[in-house]
Amino acid sequence: NVAPGGTVSYAYDAAGNLSMRVVRAAGGAAIPDNSMPEVSSTLVKQALTERRCVYVQSVDQLPALKAESSIVRLGIGAALCLPMVLTDLRAAAGGSGERRRNWRPSRDILGVIYIDRPDAGKPLSAEDYALYQAMGNLAAAALVNAAIYQDAIKDSLTGLAHRRHFEKTLGFEIERARAGGHPLSLLMLDLDFFKHVNDTHGHTVGDEVLRRAGRVIRGRTRPADVVARYGGEEFAVVLPECGGPDAVKVGENLRNSVRDFFA
Repeated sequence: NVAPGGTVSYAYDAAGNLSMRVVRAAGGAAIPDNSMPEVSSTLVKQALTERRCVYVQSVDQLPALKAESSIVRLGIGAALCLPMVLTDLRAAAGGSGERRRNWRPSRDILGVIYIDRPDAGKPLSAEDYALYQAMGNLAAAALVNAAIYQDAIKDSLTGLAHRRHFEKTLGFEIERARAGGHPLSLLMLDLDFFKHVNDTHGHTVGDEVLRRAGRVIRGRTRPADVVARYGGEEFAVVLPECGGPDAVKVGENLRNSVRDFFA
């Protein structure tokens, strides 16, 4: 359980399964992945099926619940579950879903926000229900906007940042480094013999080489580093707060990693 009360956000993954994305304890602190809490699947299923905010003020007031029900088994006193329903990008042909390069999600319920506590909760009015449902819908819209933004700044082949986003970010980081007196490094990487790969094996294999090289580079850099496809077989990495000697080490690590991967 999320005792003594907490919040869990579930979202559908690419395979169509609900997976935990954000878990917070009652005080707002993040709960690590290795101690993920149990939640009431009974409540989650009801919210998804009925497509509405579901609130249990007190489990004691629900005698119809079976003893094996998850909300009873976990000793939950009160719980609230909000479905994140997408209302402004419904996948209707030719409708408002056709925007931003026809990007749209495959479903209009993106997940749920779940909150529980060990003791009874307060009564909710009709206005409370409307407010909470609006919060769930806003969360869905925020997820879609974030996904659209990520899609807009990525190179379509490698999934890394594209050159325009790289140049914009580099300019921002240069100004930030100057203002704060922090070091900043830039790595430029080029795949050797790439033309030979295309000429010998074809562009389909060449594209796969670029994708895999991009994954190797991204996997061996920090989350705060910006990894971009600069053009062709060239990659760029922006290293905030990283001085020259450390940047050389990062560059050598990346060079060796790409070499060893393709060896």
